[in-house]
Amino acid sequence: MISYKDREFCSAPCRNERCDRRLTPEVIADATAWSASFGVDHAMISQRNRQDDCTAFIPNLEPADAPA
Repeated sequence: MISYKDREFCSAPCRNERCDRRLTPEVIADATAWSASFGVDHAMISQRNRQDDCTAFIPNLEPADAPA
C-alpha cells in the first residue's frame, strides 16, 4: 500500500511548527489532492502519536492547563 509521501506523520498535540512530520490541515488537503489525481476519494496517510519518542515535541497547553 502506498501512503502520502511514503512517510509517517505525527498526530500528537504538538505546537512545534517547524516539524515536518506534523499532521496538519494543509497536509491532509495536499494528500487529498494527491490521491484525487489517482481517482481515489480518500488519501492514505500513515500516522501515529510520536510524542513519547520525539525530542522536538512541544505540548499544546489547553486553557485549563495554561499557567494563570
